[in-house]
Amino acid sequence: MKPLPVESPAGRGSALPPDAWRREAVIVIDSSTRVVEWNAAASLLFGVGRKEAIGRPVGTMISTEQSRNGHRAHWEELRAPGAPAEFRFEALTMQARGEEVPVVVRVTRIGVEEPHFILSVRDMSGREPTEHAHRQLATIIHSSEDAMATLSVDGTVTSWNAAAERLYGWTAAEMLGHRMDPKLIPEERAHEPGEWLMAIRRGAPIERETRRLHKNGDHVWVFVRLLPVHGDDGDVTGAVWIARDVTDRHRLEKRERLDEEAHRRGKEIARALAEDLFLFAAQPVIDLATGKLDHYELLIRMRGVDGELALPGSFLPQAERSGQIVEIDFWAIKHGIRLAARAPVAINLSAASIARGGLIEEVEHRLHGTGVDPGRVTFEVTETAAAEDIDRAAELIERLGALGCGIALDDFGTGFGTFTYLHRLAVSELKIDREFVSQVRDSATNQRVVRTMLAVARNFGMRTVAEGIEDEGTLNSLVEMGVDLGQGYLLGRPSLIDAAWGEGIDGT
Repeated sequence: MKPLPVESPAGRGSALPPDAWRREAVIVIDSSTRVVEWNAAASLLFGVGRKEAIGRPVGTMISTEQSRNGHRAHWEELRAPGAPAEFRFEALTMQARGEEVPVVVRVTRIGVEEPHFILSVRDMSGREPTEHAHRQLATIIHSSEDAMATLSVDGTVTSWNAAAERLYGWTAAEMLGHRMDPKLIPEERAHEPGEWLMAIRRGAPIERETRRLHKNGDHVWVFVRLLPVHGDDGDVTGAVWIARDVTDRHRLEKRERLDEEAHRRGKEIARALAEDLFLFAAQPVIDLATGKLDHYELLIRMRGVDGELALPGSFLPQAERSGQIVEIDFWAIKHGIRLAARAPVAINLSAASIARGGLIEEVEHRLHGTGVDPGRVTFEVTETAAAEDIDRAAELIERLGALGCGIALDDFGTGFGTFTYLHRLAVSELKIDREFVSQVRDSATNQRVVRTMLAVARNFGMRTVAEGIEDEGTLNSLVEMGVDLGQGYLLGRPSLIDAAWGEGIDGT
């Protein structure tokens, strides 16, 4: 790729004066005066490359021996309590080749606890850079590891280096003369360009971590510095834009947050198991032909440290990852069978419990201990859970059926190979997933799918249960089709079962 032409930062239509981008050296230092950012113009003015400058005390690179004490006094004045946020002075600086150059320095303080300082240094000697310096600057910009660009005051891109091409996928030819926002800014960040340009016009620098778009549509996290460029009259004439890819760090931080959250949630689950802080909400399942209660599905909840109830989606995924789901299933078997003495119930089982031994023995133990009729207990197994180990699932379902319990295949139709392995699973009910139920009134495709499921269920001698019924139109369509049972907010919302294990639930 050819280096960016030195004319490009102030091309036709740019608000930047032709030489402003070369004269404005921008240096960012920390509270110990070490350089943390050093732009291309600083490299040109002082003859020190960015890689060499980063991390070094700024005074060792730009101060003459005679001016060092004066610079130190300015520095102490700027760091003193109550010092102004912006400070301006004239000084002599030193180039790498030993020449003294008169400059005007504008220093801007950013941050309070660990302040950094932005030095805008303008060469007042009136000398023009040599052609060699032009080429040197173009090479510095082109080879910088950070994405670099210059912008006019209206946000138009006037230069775009190779690192910016690598970071965002857009070439200099595609970006020059255009604004960044239509190409790089995600919709949720659309407010940023306007807000940032307003700050730049006021002379305020911007430092932000934000999210941007790659040309291929991927999201990229970047740390952005946007620094104002001042003309000879002190007015802002444009901006220098520097961006660094921090996507990998964001991914690592996100993973660490998830790990921390998983650890915290795992401790809460362990506490709930030890202190019996789980409880059920019961949702009625209705016979659609008669309108009467058929049974209740038991939906688990967990009481947190703060006393609030946690819904299953907030803790069951972690329980599945940690293996605690098996203990939760055994808790559900114990208390669900006890509740079945008052009303027929359906208890959910996880894939992990299907794969683990001892579940049948636990069910037998609880049935004998309570004297509950096994026909009042239905176990629900999701289609995807059964598919994880079809042999073990078929054996478990057969043995539960032999005990006299009902078996429901939940979320039917959402997995792969449903009809292929259905003949191996001796289930008594098919639960039609809400994905098909919610649109059954208006979608001819969903109607055909549901009718196919009904035909399959009848051929296998199974009852059908439609999930997610929320309006009268859907209910009427399902009744007309001949669905046996239904549940959903229209028919009854889940309600908590209190500590008396059954108060508020009608026996049948």
